[in-house]
Amino acid sequence: MRARYKIKWQDSHHNDIESWAEPVDRYVYGANVPTSEEQTADGHNREVGYRTLLTPSNFESNVRDRCKLPPLYDQLYEVDGDVDNTDGNPFGWTPGGLLKVVKING
Repeated sequence: MRARYKIKWQDSHHNDIESWAEPVDRYVYGANVPTSEEQTADGHNREVGYRTLLTPSNFESNVRDRCKLPPLYDQLYEVDGDVDNTDGNPFGWTPGGLLKVVKING
């Protein structure tokens, strides 16, 4: 299977400061439907949105990396953790992985 879902990727280069490379095109298999939750505790007025990217087995990311997803590329998501993959499965191959990304409004 070929990864054809184009995303705009900004690499943090493992920096601790807020600095990212220019966006580049990277390809994944797809993404799930967005989910969100609204923080309703006293004093909070924000919405947290989540997506899960279906990645090829060789997909690399860092926790501080960011991406924009189609169709409009207007929502900026940040990587939330490492790529979950199936390395070490009993079948001897890794079809790909899952990468969670998050955006916070407010």
